[in-house]
Amino acid sequence: MSHTSRPVWPLFCLALLGAFYVTRMQSQTPALTTISDTVYRADGNPAAGVLLISWPAFTTASSATVAAGNKSVTLGTAGSMTVQLAPNAGAIPAGTVYTVVYQLTAATVKIEYWSVGTTSPETIAAVRTLVGTGAGASQIATQQYVNSQLANVVHLSGTETITGTKQFTVSPSPSDAIAIRPSGEQGIRGCVGCECGQW
Repeated sequence: MSHTSRPVWPLFCLALLGAFYVTRMQSQTPALTTISDTVYRADGNPAAGVLLISWPAFTTASSATVAAGNKSVTLGTAGSMTVQLAPNAGAIPAGTVYTVVYQLTAATVKIEYWSVGTTSPETIAAVRTLVGTGAGASQIATQQYVNSQLANVVHLSGTETITGTKQFTVSPSPSDAIAIRPSGEQGIRGCVGCECGQW
């Protein structure tokens, strides 16, 4: 028995074990969300046709990489449909959506967008979303973002107190200043009925 062959087996086993773990890590699939619902026509009858679903490449919030692709789902009897998709809510790039084209019988075509979360199963109404117009999906503003941005806006009507230093893009002119008349009534200098800003 030769001693030169002994070190080969431990190295071979170590390499095999390393290959196993690398393969397992690379083959990690994202958790899928089931969307299950029934599609109806406007007249209340179950729809028939195909849903064509497409998506760009993205990385899920759980760091799973999803390649760009497409899938078709044929509506079942009574308009039923079920499909499993990787969650794109919170994905990178932000604003990634599934584009869904409804190709229904009687030449009806409708396009909508889906943002799929991690809760399973979900309905079509739960995943349906709006995409900003002309700016691309990455420019979508959420209700929370809009409300936070509006919280510090000076309102044009109503009563509010303004504190702190204010900067104007154009300096206010003296003719725009509010003045108090001798009677205590407020007015604007230079208003109609007043001559040269005098009362």
